[in-house]
Amino acid sequence: MQLPLLLNFIRIWENNFQRTYGPNTPTFQYGLSLWSWGKQTLLVNKVTLIAAILILAFVTLSFPIRDLAADYYYRQVPYILDDETTEGLDVMLISERTMPAYLATIGALQKAAAIVPSRSLYQRAIADIYNRLGKWSEIMLSLNTPIPANAILPADASDKALYHLQRAVALACSPRYSPGPRAALR
Repeated sequence: MQLPLLLNFIRIWENNFQRTYGPNTPTFQYGLSLWSWGKQTLLVNKVTLIAAILILAFVTLSFPIRDLAADYYYRQVPYILDDETTEGLDVMLISERTMPAYLATIGALQKAAAIVPSRSLYQRAIADIYNRLGKWSEIMLSLNTPIPANAILPADASDKALYHLQRAVALACSPRYSPGPRAALR
């Protein structure tokens, strides 16, 4: 879709050039465009111009935008779970009042995992949150205390934690997984 726009731009530019310098200029007999800066002139082939623009677009699109977006959601987790009553950055206790924050954390981690599904870090974090919520629900039920309506049941939490932990291990052990250059130093 971008290529027709580019070709349209080149045609408009050539028409303006022809109006300025005349339709019989030798540069248009061979499909060339003339760019000039003062006394210097430079003839550039249309194909070369299009290739250069495509290479520039490929380099721009290969920038790790997906990784940046996934890390944005992953880095929200400590701030979602931060206990604002203390000065430091620490995790708030699980309760009926804080359950929406824990569910929002799971949502942010799932968004990060959906954007970059090949990173095991996000799957491990999701498994950890499900494990904590499952243990909390299990303890609350063993004390015969009702759990909140939006809380996750222990069986569901353990199933989801196991699923995400298995995915994290599979991603970490896959041959395409690259832990980075510092992993060899550990």
